[in-house]
Amino acid sequence: MKMKSKMPIQNSLQYQIVDKIKQELDINEYSVLDIMPLFFKNHRIRGNKVIGVRLTKYGLTLMEKSFTCYNFKLENFKLSNKAVVKLDQTMQWPYFVDNKKLVLFSEKDSIILKLKGQNLEKWLQGLRKPKNPNKNEPNNK
Repeated sequence: MKMKSKMPIQNSLQYQIVDKIKQELDINEYSVLDIMPLFFKNHRIRGNKVIGVRLTKYGLTLMEKSFTCYNFKLENFKLSNKAVVKLDQTMQWPYFVDNKKLVLFSEKDSIILKLKGQNLEKWLQGLRKPKNPNKNEPNNK
């Protein structure tokens, strides 16, 4: 009989990102879990797993100071519920999206979007649910 090992919340990408920035800003009065909603718009905690890597505007501002990001201007784009759900189900690295811009923190995702002619609709159609989450960290500046 196989036993599934439970990953502590502290090992999640979201927790590690918030903890890193919390240390950089010397914020000791709040726990990582207390300030996580300020960073991630769609984060949920299910058991010992943190789900959701869509950034808030505040989270984006702080992430841009600590990590390499890739900005894409969106023209004639209306953020739909379908797009939000697709991103939530498939993205492994933090991202920010609204009707005017998309900011990625994954070089691989950025390259694929560029190869699709920066056509967000085509890029979204090509996104697939991850089989095994990548264990690498976003590029530190």
